[in-house]
Amino acid sequence: MRMAVVDFVYNNLLWIGIILLIPVFSCLMKIVFFELFLFFKPTHKLTIRHFHEGELKDEITIDLNANEPLVRQIKRIKQGAK
Repeated sequence: MRMAVVDFVYNNLLWIGIILLIPVFSCLMKIVFFELFLFFKPTHKLTIRHFHEGELKDEITIDLNANEPLVRQIKRIKQGAK
């Protein structure tokens, strides 16, 4: 009886390993698809929303492809909003 269990495990070790690695492969595939999506369709704009006590106080959209630094863009947008 004991030998039968050992033989079963030994003969099916490949399939047992594949079944145990399915979560790892699925996580790796999510990462690969995410990276491919970003490669072919990169994000060019970033929206920052400032919420205070559940209310939207401020919303800023920043262009990531601009030559202007991010801090300067934020300052320019905030000065224009006043």
